[in-house]
Amino acid sequence: MAPEKQNDPKVVAPPQDASNNAKPQTVTRSDGVTPSEKYLKRLCDRSFLSLWSYPSVFRDQGRPGGKGDGKEIADLLVVFENHVIIFSDKHIQFDIGSVEVGWSRWFKKAVLKSAQQVWGAERWIRQFPNRLFLDKSCTVPFPIVLPDPANATFHRIVVAHDASRVCRERFGGSGSLMLDTHLAGDQHLKKPFVIGRIDAAKGYVHVFDDTSLNVAMTYLDTVSDFVAYLTKKEQLLTSGVHVLATGEEELLAEYVGNLNDEGEHDFVFPKDADGLFFPEGRWAKFLRSEERKAQIEANHISYSWDLLIEQFLHHLMSGTQYEADCPEISEQEKSFRWLARENRTRRRMLAGAIHGLLEKTPANYRASRLVKPSRPGDPYFLFLLLPRYSSVEEKDYRRVRGEMLRGYCQVAKLHFPDAQHIIGIATEPLDGDDRRSEDFVHLDATEWNEKLNEQARAIKRDLGIFADVQTFAEREEEYPVEARTPKRAPVSRNSPCICGSGKRFKRCCGAGMFSKKKGNCFGNSKIERAGWPRRCSCYHARMAKSEKFDLENPAPVVDDEDEETLAAIDEGMRDAEAGRTVPAEEVRRLLAEVRQADRQVESGHYIKHEDMKVWLLSWGTDRELPVPKCACGSSEF
Repeated sequence: MAPEKQNDPKVVAPPQDASNNAKPQTVTRSDGVTPSEKYLKRLCDRSFLSLWSYPSVFRDQGRPGGKGDGKEIADLLVVFENHVIIFSDKHIQFDIGSVEVGWSRWFKKAVLKSAQQVWGAERWIRQFPNRLFLDKSCTVPFPIVLPDPANATFHRIVVAHDASRVCRERFGGSGSLMLDTHLAGDQHLKKPFVIGRIDAAKGYVHVFDDTSLNVAMTYLDTVSDFVAYLTKKEQLLTSGVHVLATGEEELLAEYVGNLNDEGEHDFVFPKDADGLFFPEGRWAKFLRSEERKAQIEANHISYSWDLLIEQFLHHLMSGTQYEADCPEISEQEKSFRWLARENRTRRRMLAGAIHGLLEKTPANYRASRLVKPSRPGDPYFLFLLLPRYSSVEEKDYRRVRGEMLRGYCQVAKLHFPDAQHIIGIATEPLDGDDRRSEDFVHLDATEWNEKLNEQARAIKRDLGIFADVQTFAEREEEYPVEARTPKRAPVSRNSPCICGSGKRFKRCCGAGMFSKKKGNCFGNSKIERAGWPRRCSCYHARMAKSEKFDLENPAPVVDDEDEETLAAIDEGMRDAEAGRTVPAEEVRRLLAEVRQADRQVESGHYIKHEDMKVWLLSWGTDRELPVPKCACGSSEF
């Protein structure tokens, strides 16, 4: 909305409701006991925010006569909407002697015991959701109303420390524990540094180590992003498909790099797939990518939205709110959820809307901005700036601004009848005054009638709300990388052919390119001398072969008549015609791998694709096969 000059500080506002004089509630949270629990609390506070994350939650079981201390139900409990996240954190020293013996002992204490605690906590919460407390004496009730167990989604997380250190020291890499869905129960004791189903008969347990905990909670640093990943991951790993992953971060790399038909991040794979393998290196490549760098830079502004939420929550939990219609924390929490349920990309957009309004509005002007929802069911957000005048007392200014914010939300409902929930946030323009304050209003418009519409029309007329409306549309990309045209590497007529055949370019894929006659490879197309061939089937066939399999292993022989290979060739041709070419550096690297694979195939030293597939799918089963032999018959490759 366009700024409106505020000449008269005595704004007419609707009558104020009688204030509620009830004593406000306060909440004091534990900081955790051990260093690892304190670190977990810091990570969870950043992702889930203070109102929804509680370390050291207790149950009143085992207190005869209501005396004595209760029992700790979880090291950390997160409750947000219908999601309940139960954390069990254990730091068990990994014996540095025999790896097999040390792993077995560590797994029993750090993983299995923690999983039992998590399952026990879930049983208690389902049976007695009202018997949770924040203190050992069980006198301070858990402040958030837990969801109906029939509708609740439980996420069980075990945080097991120290094994990643030993794994990194012994084998290198990130140290992240591997994942194998064929592994279950006691089979874990004989498979060091590999995690599967702790107990297939019980709910799935996510096991994070030092490495994967930091990776997941640093990247997925909102409650919506985090629970979405946990949900999709559990669906994948319990789907019956055999999944092998070299680490949690490699699963995450696959998740953030794919979208399903609904536009959500997901694990996208063929429905008839019987096995999936996620090799090491994808996450590291993602971190180095231009997309990730652009995302980090763009996300800086989004954390001001987190700070704004924490500002509201601080006053709510400490009982220092200026004014509240309802002092009950459990009731106000339902309204503040609308702020916290936004994912990181949406927070970036909302924070940008507030900052843009502040930067464009003069100090003595009133201005507002309305942000429409991105998805059905999301709220409308209304931001209001109202100047402060020295002649007006603070309490009068806050009263007027609060009522004006309510009025703006009502008028927004008048303009947008489909709005079910409208969130209003008001503050001062940037006037150089260090004194700043914020007001919050949640308008629940699910029950609306014509009488309320008449009130909204009167408010619009009396206060001149939305008198000068300017509309504009913006799109916030998750990875805001500007489209670039890849640089094409120059190819001379006498240079080696890019397909790796060993022939000169003019004698192979460049045949006909440098003559006046039409070339057989390019038809009637005119090709720039500095560019790659547009219809070079040889080049695209070899690219398809190299990208189809793991480049760190020898490429199996691919039948030229294989339908999948031919489809990849056609797709490569279409990409080249559309200008979606592979960067020259990547081409050179891939071609070098292809040439190496070709030499190994010609010498007879390679592993057949069928043998490799059968071997991978046998991992973690009772009939695990030995490492496949080389095609030449040797056991060493």
